[in-house]
Amino acid sequence: MRRFVLAWKTLGLQRSLGSRIVTYEYDLVILCNTGKAEEALLRLREIMRKLKC
Repeated sequence: MRRFVLAWKTLGLQRSLGSRIVTYEYDLVILCNTGKAEEALLRLREIMRKLKC
């Protein structure tokens, strides 16, 4: 989970999507600006695929 959050921040997605990630153990929630949910989901999948999660 930590690697995902670091990648999200490194790629600047926190700022570009106006997002905030909330984590708890093995779960996460991405809060983002209106209209950005689909893009956030796509980016989440890309990062997870690259991290092989």
